[in-house]
Amino acid sequence: MRDGHSTCDSHPPLSVSRLPFPAAVIGIAAILYLLSLRAYYVGFFNDDAFYIIGARSLLGGRYSELNAPGHPPLVNYFPGYSMLLAPIAAFHPASLLAYQIFSVVLAVSTLVLLRRWLDASGASDRVATAAVLVAAFNPLTISHSGVVLSELPLSFFLLLSLLALRRAWDKESSVDWVAPAVLMGACALLRPEAVFLPLAAAAALALGRRWRLAGLCLLSLSGVFAFCLRNYIFERTWLVYGIEAADPYRASPFASLIQNALGGARYYLGLLFARIFFRMPADSHGLLGAAAVVAGSTVTTIGAYRAKRGGAETVLQLYLTIIFAVFFLWTKRAGRYLLPALPFLSGYLFAGVESLSSTLEGKRRLVSGACALSLICCAFPDYRIVRASLLERTPLNAPAREAYAWVKNRTAPADLFAAEWDGRFFLRTGREALHLPRPSTPGALARWLTEHRVRYVFVEPSDFALMPADRRAFNAPWEGPELNSFLVKTGRCRLAFKDASSGVAVYQVVL
Repeated sequence: MRDGHSTCDSHPPLSVSRLPFPAAVIGIAAILYLLSLRAYYVGFFNDDAFYIIGARSLLGGRYSELNAPGHPPLVNYFPGYSMLLAPIAAFHPASLLAYQIFSVVLAVSTLVLLRRWLDASGASDRVATAAVLVAAFNPLTISHSGVVLSELPLSFFLLLSLLALRRAWDKESSVDWVAPAVLMGACALLRPEAVFLPLAAAAALALGRRWRLAGLCLLSLSGVFAFCLRNYIFERTWLVYGIEAADPYRASPFASLIQNALGGARYYLGLLFARIFFRMPADSHGLLGAAAVVAGSTVTTIGAYRAKRGGAETVLQLYLTIIFAVFFLWTKRAGRYLLPALPFLSGYLFAGVESLSSTLEGKRRLVSGACALSLICCAFPDYRIVRASLLERTPLNAPAREAYAWVKNRTAPADLFAAEWDGRFFLRTGREALHLPRPSTPGALARWLTEHRVRYVFVEPSDFALMPADRRAFNAPWEGPELNSFLVKTGRCRLAFKDASSGVAVYQVVL
C-alpha cells in the first residue's frame, strides 16, 4: 500500500483520500460553485454570449450569428461548445441558469477525472489529495466555475482524452484508438489551442515509428479542417484566430516575439503562483510575489521532470509545453486561459514539493504544509467571491439592466444597433447588432454607420475588456471615452440615453 501502510494490518487507517475524500471534496466544491454563480453574469465575456447564440442557431440547422442582420455564418468561434449547449438551448430556451448549472457539473466532474488521472499516474495519495484540493478551491476555479466558456468543457474532455490515450497506448489495433481519436477531435473543436493535443499525440507515436496510429490521431483534426474550409467558402477566411495571432508580428517580428514572450511569461507565471495557487497578501509584483513565482515555477518544473515518462504522460507534457508557448506569445492575455492546465500544474506542483524530501515523514509534512498554505492564502479571496456573488452588485455580476430596459422600451424591434460587445447586447435585448469597427477618423465611422443603416450605437465601459498589448490593434475593443468622442465628432450622432451608474450610453444616429 502507499505511504508505508502494511498490507497485513487488520484495520488499516482510513486515508483522507479514500472513500470520504472524493465525496467530501466534490460536495463542498459543488456547493461553493453554486454559491458563486453570480461571480460573473452570463454575457459578461461576450464569448459566452456567442456560444449560446451558436447553440441556438444550431437548432435551426446552421451555425450562424443570430445577432447580426441576415444571420451570417459564425466563424469566430469553434462550434464544439455550442454543440454541447444545443440540448440546453432546445429544452430550456429562456434559461441562462441552465447553462451555468451545466458548467458547474463540468467543473466538479473534472475533479473526479483529475483524481483518476493522478492515481493512474502513480502519484502518492498525499500528492493526489493536495492537487485535487488546490485545483478545486483556488480563486480562479471558483470564480469561473459557473461561466459559460469553453475552457470548462475543454478541461473535462482533455482529461477524458488523456485517460483514453493511456488505456489505448500499448495496443496496436485501430479499434482501440477510436475512442481517444474521437475525444481528441472533440477537444480540438472546443478551443483553438486544443488542436495541439492530437498533434502532440501524433508526434509521440511517430517517435516510436507507429505511423498508422499517428495518422489516426491526425485524422481527428478532420472536424477542425472542415470548419476552416466552411469558413473560407462562405467568408473567405480560414481561421480568425490565425489573423489575430499574426497581426502583432507584422512590423517587427523578432522584437515583438521577444517582448511578448517575456511579457506573457511574467503575466502567467505571476498569475499562477502569486494569484491562483498562492494568493499573496501584498502586491503580487513585489518581492513576496517574485519569491512565490520563482519557488513555484522551480518546484513545478521539478515535479514535471520527475513525472512518469512515456505514453499519455509524454503527450500531456508536450501539449502543455506548446500551449504555454502559444499563451506567452498571444497578445491577448486572460487568467481563464489557464483553467484547462490548472489540474495538471497542481499535480506537478505537489509532486515537486514531495520530491524535496527523501523521508516519508518529510514528504508528508512538505505536501501537507504547502497544501494548507495554498488553501489558507486562497480562503479570503474565495470568501470575497462567494460574498460578491450572493450579496453585492458589481460590474462583473450585474448587467446594465436600466440601459437594456431602455433599449427594449424606447426603440423599435427593427432598429439596428452597433455595439462593441454585440453578442452580449443581443443576448440581453434580443435586438440585432453589428460589431463596431475601428476606423481611423470620425468621418469614416460616420460613413460606416450610414452605409449599414445603423440607428443606434450602444456604448459600454471597457474597464474589464480583454485588451491586446497594442491598444490600436484591429481587434482591440473601443474604450468608452474614446468611442464617445468619436461619435460626437461624426456630427451624425446625438446622445439619447445615459446611465451614470453603469457608464452605458446610447447614441441615436441621424441618417
